[in-house]
Amino acid sequence: MEASNIYEKIKDSIDVIFAFALKRTGNRHEAEDLSQEIILNLYSSAEGIRDSNAFYGWMWAVAGNVYKAYLRKKEKHSFFELDENTYLPVPVLIEDLVADKEQIGQLYKEISILSGLYRETMVLYYMKEM
Repeated sequence: MEASNIYEKIKDSIDVIFAFALKRTGNRHEAEDLSQEIILNLYSSAEGIRDSNAFYGWMWAVAGNVYKAYLRKKEKHSFFELDENTYLPVPVLIEDLVADKEQIGQLYKEISILSGLYRETMVLYYMKEM
C-alpha cells in the first residue's frame, strides 16, 4: 500500500481515535495525550502495512496496544492522598490470630470457674456486649 494513502487514512481517522481515547479515559486531557500517542505510533509503523484492506484492523490493534501500555504506565504511577478519614486495612498475621484464640480460650476457662449467675453476667457483658 502506498505511504501517502496510509497517512491520508490516518489523518481521516483522527476524530475516531480521539473518541476511542476519550471513551476509555473519561478525561479530555488524558484522551488528547492518549490519542496523540496512538497517532504517533500509527505514523511510525505505517511503513509495515502492506494491504489496504487490513488498514482498520491494524489501526485498532495499534490503538489497543497503546491503550494497554497507557494503563500499565498509569497503574505504575498511580497515587492517592491520605487524610485522617482514610481507612487502610492492617494485615492480620497468623501469630496474632493464634494469640487471640489462646487468650479467648484462657478467658473461657477462667469464666467457667465462676458460678452460673456470675458466668452468665460476664459472658453477656464482655463477650456479647449486652
